[in-house]
Amino acid sequence: MLATHERRLNYYVLALVPHWADAEDVIQQTKLRLWEQFPSYDPTKDFGAWACTIAHYEILSLRTRAGRARVEFSQQFIERVAEAIPRAIEERDGRLNKLRACLQKLTDWQRDLLQRCCVADDSVTQVARELNRKVDSTRKALLRIRHRLYRCMEGLHKGERS
Repeated sequence: MLATHERRLNYYVLALVPHWADAEDVIQQTKLRLWEQFPSYDPTKDFGAWACTIAHYEILSLRTRAGRARVEFSQQFIERVAEAIPRAIEERDGRLNKLRACLQKLTDWQRDLLQRCCVADDSVTQVARELNRKVDSTRKALLRIRHRLYRCMEGLHKGERS
């Protein structure tokens, strides 16, 4: 019966599934389901219609799985993001310039401590040991430097000279 209706099944699936590989997967899954559910098939009914009904549910299952795996955005969303990118870049560049200006106000030692702990990603314990300092005092110094940078950035944001 499958051989008699296979072409109909293939056309049905290929009409509804745009990607060839996905369509082949749906056809294979449908054949598996037909085999598994054949004991419940009513021989007085059209086998081809029954096969296409099972294929329909396999297609729905594929779309559900693909919907979770693939995110598609509307054209309006893409256009809005494209419009926002130049402004976001300008804001980021402005923040970076403010940060550079604030970093210049730190002492060499403060910049070195930030470099080691924040950029080089060395542990505070390791840096304290290298500087012959207590870990707690090194943490506090780092915290004070971060607060100073924050205040400086906020001041520049508000138009002040910090």
